Amino acid sequence: MKTLIGILLAAGIALGGEPQTYNNPAPHSVVRLENTAPATTAPKNIILMIGDGMSLQHVQAAWLANGGTLNIMQCPFVGLSRTASASHTITDSAAGGTALASGTKAINKQLGLDPKGNKLDSLADWAKQRGMGTGIVTTKTVTDATPAAFYAHNPNRADEDAIALDLATGNIDVIFGGGAKHFTQRKDGRNLLEQISKQGRTIKLATPGHYGTPAERGDILRQTSLEAVSRLRKNPNGYFLMIEGAKIDLASHANNLPETIAEMLDFDRTAGAILAEAAQNGDTLVIITADHECGGLSILDGDPASRTVTATFATGNHSGIAVPVYAFGPGSANFTGTYENTAIPAKIKQAAAASR
Repeated sequence: MKTLIGILLAAGIALGGEPQTYNNPAPHSVVRLENTAPATTAPKNIILMIGDGMSLQHVQAAWLANGGTLNIMQCPFVGLSRTASASHTITDSAAGGTALASGTKAINKQLGLDPKGNKLDSLADWAKQRGMGTGIVTTKTVTDATPAAFYAHNPNRADEDAIALDLATGNIDVIFGGGAKHFTQRKDGRNLLEQISKQGRTIKLATPGHYGTPAERGDILRQTSLEAVSRLRKNPNGYFLMIEGAKIDLASHANNLPETIAEMLDFDRTAGAILAEAAQNGDTLVIITADHECGGLSILDGDPASRTVTATFATGNHSGIAVPVYAFGPGSANFTGTYENTAIPAKIKQAAAASR
């Protein structure tokens, strides 16, 4: 076996996919975090950033491509989250999102339901009970699995028209992303965008479906994330905001290294803007994590000086490895160690408990 592997490697044949090399021509600058609140005090606001499909390998690849620096890596507290679902060692985004939203393991493909089919309260529900504002921002449809886990209850993540109804009758105040077709091109003829707007809530869906690539969509994730923060800060009781870099996952499913890194760098630029705002105000806990790994990314070589990465993918699907958790701001000291993904909502609530 070892001889066969040696022959394959000598012949330049990659194990687990052909090597791909990416060079980043335009690195972005990294924020300097100052005026930080003590990590053990209670936050007023909670921002949960989810890099869908992001692993430590994804972060390292982006670090190499950005010249050896990332905003995400400015966070002083780091942990690891195990991502298995109630039904599978390899979670999907519906079960992974539900765990992060509710603190309960779910069955793959199901949203906002425990394994017995009971509806689960999400962090958005918890925030509303405390009088806080709520928001979601994503680069895919707002009815896709990860954002939907914070407001929907549906046994089938693919039923996006029904999930849109959950959003229309739900408690999310600020909604930015794609997926307008599920709200305006419906079999029941209803215009859910109008319904949501008439309720005094803010919803802006820039595309009929998912956003395009970073090159196509530009800086919209960073812009809409900051707009969401600006709107939600008007609530004197604070806010809960979920921001998803959703298409890291799609690029990894496609085993496309350049697009995977481009998505990671877009997510990191957004993280930098969010971390800078949080540091300036000193009252916001920022958690940056993933719902699962995707692609089995493996770095073969890289050079931060030339911003070059060479890597392969082991699979076109998710894997079961633990994912990173980065924390910044008041309450962030609570997020070190290794734990189940279901511990993250509990840790958020524990951090916020002292403020009420």
